[in-house]
Amino acid sequence: MIDKNKWIAQRLAIFGLHVHIGMKDGDSCVKFNNFFLHFLPHFLGLSASSPFWQGYDTGLVSSRATIFESSPTAGHPCRVDNWIEFANLYEALTKCKAIGTLKDLWWDIKPSLEYGTLEIRICDGLNTLDELLAIVAFIHALAHWYNDNNNNEFMRTLSPPMWLIRENKWRATRYGLNADLITDIEGNSTSLRENILSWIDKLKPYIDSLDYSKYMDTIKNICQKGTSATRQARVFAETNSIIEISKYNCKEFAYGSPIW
Repeated sequence: MIDKNKWIAQRLAIFGLHVHIGMKDGDSCVKFNNFFLHFLPHFLGLSASSPFWQGYDTGLVSSRATIFESSPTAGHPCRVDNWIEFANLYEALTKCKAIGTLKDLWWDIKPSLEYGTLEIRICDGLNTLDELLAIVAFIHALAHWYNDNNNNEFMRTLSPPMWLIRENKWRATRYGLNADLITDIEGNSTSLRENILSWIDKLKPYIDSLDYSKYMDTIKNICQKGTSATRQARVFAETNSIIEISKYNCKEFAYGSPIW
């Protein structure tokens, strides 16, 4: 990896959360992939935990997202509409030696042939187990909702173009839950935080059936009180010390829950 990508690969001292969702077939995987493209800023905004890079306050809530997408095979996926298109794309990428195997695609979201899953890779590494479980539960509930609603009229308005997806990801990278989420090609927007909370309301039947209420309470707390990036910024403002941030993160990790 370093031999091929040189300095880009040498910067990859970063950590993220990968969530796998089981798929019944290739075409279903592509459909779920395109649905979840809409939620990349939601997941990044909730998990943001990398505001500092080599001791420097980047002004971003997720410096990891920008570092990772500098690789030629990372960042936003190439959008396809069915499994045949994905297979053709994979064949072309391997033929031209852009990749060796599917593992060389480090997209924010992609099919995983090894496990028969859709792999969501956008999230920063979570500092606490409670936050990790909450975000995984949110993703799982969304998957159940989409499985039951992928043919309704609402879904025909939920396939944004790539420029919109890219801009929304940037806003989540920069501002986290304080970002304004672009909702349509006309440029209308809404609060990312409020959009997440509205989806929790929409998902209530699935949250109840899966017994995920406690996890959604954690999501609500994150929306209200902030992410790990928020907490790290607070500690830095109080101490002006990266060492104190590291100590705080270790304390939170051992505790298992955010220390608001």
